[in-house]
Amino acid sequence: MKELCEKLRVKISFNQPTWLLELGALIVRTETELLLKSRYVFPERLIEKEFHFKYPTLPLALSALLFKKTV
Repeated sequence: MKELCEKLRVKISFNQPTWLLELGALIVRTETELLLKSRYVFPERLIEKEFHFKYPTLPLALSALLFKKTV
């Protein structure tokens, strides 16, 4: 969220109430735990296979998604 707020130049962000997150989880048909818990994921298998990400960092990916820039 910090990265997204920085890209969008949002100065204030608010925590979302649990009921709203539960509603969102219901809409996308997933568990609320997946929305609420942070996970650090490392793409070990992809890197072993020499996969190259088009947008290797979150700031680059957000720029491409939000501002339609290609790298």
